[in-house]
Amino acid sequence: MKYKSPSDEFSLFSAASLDGRALPSPDVSEAASATRRHDSRLDFLASQNFPFLAFGRSESGGEHAWIDRDIAAFAEEAVDRLAGFGHERIAVIMPGQDAMQAHIYLKSFRQALKRHGIAFDSSLVKYGEFSERGGYHATEALLALKSGPTAYLFQSDSMAIGAYRRFHEAGLVPGEDVAVTSGLLTGEMSAYPSPALTGFTITPRELGVRMAEAALAQIPGNSTYFGAAPTQVIWLWSGQAMRIRMSRQRDNLRHASIATTSILIPSERPTLNMLRADSSTGLVRRVTRRLVALFVLPRP
Repeated sequence: MKYKSPSDEFSLFSAASLDGRALPSPDVSEAASATRRHDSRLDFLASQNFPFLAFGRSESGGEHAWIDRDIAAFAEEAVDRLAGFGHERIAVIMPGQDAMQAHIYLKSFRQALKRHGIAFDSSLVKYGEFSERGGYHATEALLALKSGPTAYLFQSDSMAIGAYRRFHEAGLVPGEDVAVTSGLLTGEMSAYPSPALTGFTITPRELGVRMAEAALAQIPGNSTYFGAAPTQVIWLWSGQAMRIRMSRQRDNLRHASIATTSILIPSERPTLNMLRADSSTGLVRRVTRRLVALFVLPRP
């Protein structure tokens, strides 16, 4: 579902009597976090003095709560590994140019190249739909270059899987003729391509719990239970240590995964019911408190 304006999107949830609200991505083809570098939705919520939690950083919305993956580390680690194998023509394929995660990823990518003494080539940077189709078309454009890449970095496994098909059509074998690295491996589908995708894995349940806590922390009087607001957390991939900004650390939180919503908005009544955003339709469903750890997860 697409909305004409942030106020139209927000009004859909404002009319309902819910204990929490979620604003799904405007387009289901977008990345799960889908916060934009310049995001009018966040600016609108901030202008209404309405507390919210964003899954993904942004330059919009003022000082607000957010939880995001360590996208910079994805790029740094991938470049380190590829450069270690001698690759210098490294392409990067990302979602649309205003996606905040693309901005963070590209900045880190360029810094990692510089650290290895590799010149940045803008022709090796492609933007596309966050899907198999997007990965296919981006790869097609890169293969058409006179001096193409020897390695491909994708921000999602779905984009990488689309690239596998284009490589097959071109008679190229991933892992032999070209190197392919995915960002986040989001599910079982990453194991089915041959060879299996290389990427980063993080588990979903703990992130769901932490996002629920961070959303509830926005409600006045809840800081005793859920920490001070606003919470700003960089959620890391397996093997790294958690970094939390502007909040007190609670428990030994492990590494987590993507969620299906961009913005979580708490209401004045905490914890009686929570929400779940369906990743395939963007519809909001009520679930009981027992499912608080699952309310940002994709439908099974």
